[in-house]
Amino acid sequence: MRLPSFSKFFKQKIITGIDIQPEGIHLVQLMHEKQGYQLRKMGALPLEMGHLSDVDGMDWDKLTTLLFDWIRELGLVGAVTAAALPAHCVKLLRVDQPVKNESWLRVYLEQQLPGLGETVAVDYCPLSSVEQATLVTVAKRDYLDNYVACLREAGLEVKIMDGELFAIQRAFGWPVIPAKAGIPLLWQQRGKFTLIWHDEKQLPQQLRWPATFGEQTVVTLTQQLAQLNIKQLLFCGSTYYCDLFKRTSSLSDVINYFSPAFNSSGINMPDYLLAIGLAMREVPLW
Repeated sequence: MRLPSFSKFFKQKIITGIDIQPEGIHLVQLMHEKQGYQLRKMGALPLEMGHLSDVDGMDWDKLTTLLFDWIRELGLVGAVTAAALPAHCVKLLRVDQPVKNESWLRVYLEQQLPGLGETVAVDYCPLSSVEQATLVTVAKRDYLDNYVACLREAGLEVKIMDGELFAIQRAFGWPVIPAKAGIPLLWQQRGKFTLIWHDEKQLPQQLRWPATFGEQTVVTLTQQLAQLNIKQLLFCGSTYYCDLFKRTSSLSDVINYFSPAFNSSGINMPDYLLAIGLAMREVPLW
């Protein structure tokens, strides 16, 4: 159901963002205020790589069991929550015309991508404020349904399933529907780099690679930026990498440093960036 325009006046005030990755879970709860956001709760649950995996992918039963006690320890049973779908479960498409409704969109997608049928969930929004084009998000329905059921069984009231790309952009302060492509973003977190930029169709793209130490990090990043013709970007990461890039002549003029902060809470932790972006999401009361 597409929400009416006046829904922006009836928003949830307290949103919890939860970021579940193979190496750990991060959670942030924010109070939405007129002048910004106030941090209420946060938590992290480290995991051993592969702990949540089975032969078919995610072990949903194990994740539910893990979250069940943790959510109660944090006092978050029933919390209005936004979670993120990983990039490999989401496909972004550009439709060069306004979308009339979901039924129309499904017919269009079946023509463009035969065989999708009811195996996917779809959502859409204007691609920009200046073009008659639509950004369409297609996600694996079985993964989405299992994810939502898992979080709800653990005690969270899931209202939003967002894409990782959109949540990271939001945390950096990017509008999710930009009038034009924004500055590319580089996020270093838990042993990996994530680079986000807009392609020639204004679709957000993501590239991820392992974080290494020393010279190899600089070489890899410089190569990626050259291939994509990126001349400037925003970086959120550890002080080690901030200092490393500052000392490198090829990157010192390219990278600007970004530190998320909400009022006086002083958040400056790259590992929480995705959870922060999810908790910043506007959620209607219904």
